[in-house]
Amino acid sequence: MHSNSLLQHYSSKTDDELLVLTAEQAGLTEDAKSALADELRRRNLDENAPAIRDVPAIATLGPVERALVSVKWLGLWLLNTVVATFGVAMTIGFFTYSSQQFVSRAARMRFMVRFIYTPYSPILIITALVIGYLSYKTFRGSYRYWVWVLPAADVVRSLLDWQESNQASWSNSLSDFFGFLRYPENRDQLDSTLFLYLSLAYTLGVLVHASVHDRPKTIRPTA
Repeated sequence: MHSNSLLQHYSSKTDDELLVLTAEQAGLTEDAKSALADELRRRNLDENAPAIRDVPAIATLGPVERALVSVKWLGLWLLNTVVATFGVAMTIGFFTYSSQQFVSRAARMRFMVRFIYTPYSPILIITALVIGYLSYKTFRGSYRYWVWVLPAADVVRSLLDWQESNQASWSNSLSDFFGFLRYPENRDQLDSTLFLYLSLAYTLGVLVHASVHDRPKTIRPTA
């Protein structure tokens, strides 16, 4: 049985990163080798592993190759950040817009104010959680765990700008960006804090999927 840390470690890596680790597996422990092999089989990459071992150049990637791996990780991280924030908002917007032939404008506005513009936007957060959970179907790398970084930085910047512009105290500033405020008083939250909530919900969905599907399986003895 492999430890949770090993399983989560390998499940968070991209296919390319796993194949590179396969070429460098001489320095791994037996448990790590076994966990790596299981993850390769889970992704149907085990057929490629022997060929990788025969190419020593991959085990000692040069600076250009390592830079390309980093650029790929960064690009996928940015893409996942967009999906976790604007992608979720656009998904809800699409379904709301599609209903205009069947629902009156007044009814749509009541729905938006009650369920989307409401404090902490529960429908958007639940949608982000589901999309994060299902993201494994398209993305597999560790970049999925860090989509909250840019939204968090934007919230900090917006909060500091608002505090300086309004000469407000820290308590008032935090209340404006994180307090339970009704629409339209929560516009600052809708413009910045909401995207932090969505990215955190997306990451939580990724973590839930990893904990459910990548935990070690108990082998039951047969009679």
